[in-house]
Amino acid sequence: MADKGRKNFSDKLSDAMTPDSQKSTWDKTTEQAGDKFDQAKGKMQPEEDKGIFQKMGDALSAQIRSNLLKSIDVAHEVKLTGHHPFGSILVGPDNETVLLKQGNINTLNHAESTLCRLAYDKYPPEFLWKCTLYTNFEPCCMCAGSIYWANIGRVVYGLSEEALLDLSGDDKENMTLSLPCRKVFNSGQKDVDVVGPFADIENDVELKDAILRDHRDFWNH
Repeated sequence: MADKGRKNFSDKLSDAMTPDSQKSTWDKTTEQAGDKFDQAKGKMQPEEDKGIFQKMGDALSAQIRSNLLKSIDVAHEVKLTGHHPFGSILVGPDNETVLLKQGNINTLNHAESTLCRLAYDKYPPEFLWKCTLYTNFEPCCMCAGSIYWANIGRVVYGLSEEALLDLSGDDKENMTLSLPCRKVFNSGQKDVDVVGPFADIENDVELKDAILRDHRDFWNH
């Protein structure tokens, strides 16, 4: 989708002038987010937009895979603390800088939707349009809607929601909806790019196994 009508995203997150000793955890987290925002923005050329995916050539597949593995790591970490094994990361326009990481919280607060709320509070919408959300499984319709309203311009997922249904079945904590994220996005007025299920598209058996590993024997049937 063209950026016509969007504001210039050169505005930076404001810096609080509070001494470090008096800053809250939230203040420090926001400042760290601002630093990553500047870092990611600094790696962009003025004319670059979502087309970076078309400009990367042979390096693209390896970089996507690397970012998906990072989301899988997040999923594994939250599983160890008793949460559903879902993880997502937000990557800057350079497709390298990881801006945010988020794991599943509970049945309602999914990794992707929670990440979207955090991202929308920390970064300008015009900047988010040039970012990519990576997640181990296809976003549900709720998360797809959150991605849409947060104005994140691209989604990359490892395996489909159908593959998740095969694992979770009728588990009451994950009553999967048969509604592809592409259908949600196509019902809107923005051209959100969708890449996935990447492991199947690339026939990447190792990546697929890495995604499935935390889900095998996790769900109650």
